[in-house]
Amino acid sequence: MSLNLEKLKLKNTMEKTIKLRSLFKKENFVKIFATEQFVNRPLEQVFDFFSKAENLQKITPPLLNFKILTPLPINLGEGTLIEYQIKVHGFPMKWRTRIESWRPPYQFVDTQLKGPYKLWHHTHEFIAVNPVKTLMKDTVRYQVPFGILGLIVNRLLIKSDIQKIFSYRRSEIQKIMNTTLKPLLAAPLLQRITFTGKIHLINNDQELHSALEILNAAEALGFDTETRPSFKKGEVYKVALLQLSTETDAFVLRLHNINNFQKLIALLENRAIVKVGVAIRDDLKLLQKTFSFTPQGFVELQTLAKEKGLKNAGLKSMTEEALNVTISKGPKMTNWEAPHLTERQLLYAATDAWIGLTLYRKLTTL
Repeated sequence: MSLNLEKLKLKNTMEKTIKLRSLFKKENFVKIFATEQFVNRPLEQVFDFFSKAENLQKITPPLLNFKILTPLPINLGEGTLIEYQIKVHGFPMKWRTRIESWRPPYQFVDTQLKGPYKLWHHTHEFIAVNPVKTLMKDTVRYQVPFGILGLIVNRLLIKSDIQKIFSYRRSEIQKIMNTTLKPLLAAPLLQRITFTGKIHLINNDQELHSALEILNAAEALGFDTETRPSFKKGEVYKVALLQLSTETDAFVLRLHNINNFQKLIALLENRAIVKVGVAIRDDLKLLQKTFSFTPQGFVELQTLAKEKGLKNAGLKSMTEEALNVTISKGPKMTNWEAPHLTERQLLYAATDAWIGLTLYRKLTTL
């Protein structure tokens, strides 16, 4: 009887120990808050609103006494630092964030460098549902300081605070998108253009060899990539397509079907051949996961557009501002690893690379 009682006590002690250890696991301290919202506005217009830092004050609850300390206007982009002042339950404090990733008009990520959280990593995603409707997704990974005490504070205060903040944002965004922004009909109807040259689909090493004969003869190329979209947390795919375009020929390389990248690497490392595109840093980082190379001769159109005084940073919005025409962004979220690519997919991919080169030609003459 006594032995059984001792075994029971030991079992209870072990169960409590296991529960306590699990409580102190690192992943238990990092919390995730996610929300999404549909707005009846075009993708580019929605992203443009969030690309202006001063608009953050418009969608932040008054109880935070939110104030941007960094002089306005702020040109947002990868690496941009922004200083804020806020009040958390009556206590004033400063908050500094950094834009970790900037991929207009689809995504940007900001992280806290200094502030009330031990960790704050906020991913903003924008997905075009149709030409006049956008899905906005916010995913926040955060951690409250002070260990186990922080977990208790999160449960009692912080979790509900974040929910209230984003609830307020949702309400204000809906008001602004429905009433404050200019009506859709006020925007002029622009001619939609696409690539009209020859599209070459490259499926193997032999076809790549022939393509490089043309590409290596060019002094400038439009550059872009396409990657299969992921819809699950932690799901990341390698680059499916690499697009390189001259004014007359667009080459769409199916990277999964290519084995020998040496001559392609030589092109990408050739500083004498200019390669131009938008948000190319992220494209290059993903491409380097397929094969190793040192990028040379690449020009970021966002930087060039800023130097030339353009207001917009997305490929579509820059096209409209600089060329007074528009392009389609419809098939962006399709499966680029499908066994058979449709004509619509190929035209979209070719146009994205070609329009980058076209913008480069235009901007370098301003």
